[in-house]
Amino acid sequence: MPTSVPKLDLSPKLNRPLYLWNPFDYLLLLYWVFFFPQALRWYEEKWRSGKKLSDYKTWGEKWQFLQQHPQQLQLWIQGILLTLTVPFAMAKALELLGVNIY
Repeated sequence: MPTSVPKLDLSPKLNRPLYLWNPFDYLLLLYWVFFFPQALRWYEEKWRSGKKLSDYKTWGEKWQFLQQHPQQLQLWIQGILLTLTVPFAMAKALELLGVNIY
């Protein structure tokens, strides 16, 4: 007799948008990127209303979309900040451990 396996709800238990000024949100975003990438898709779907950013073709349309959707704008800003700061922080940490960085 076949039994069905119940579906697991693996979506993050976050009931608020990510905030720019909360450092724990940056750590959460890094965790999602490296260990739980489907959470990024879930977050975008939960806080998105209507179309996606990729549906717009010109920079002007994309900028207007981001101005109308502050959660998406904050996610983009956090992503850019993490992309710029994490490599330098890792290089500094490795340098403090005695690894030569050129």
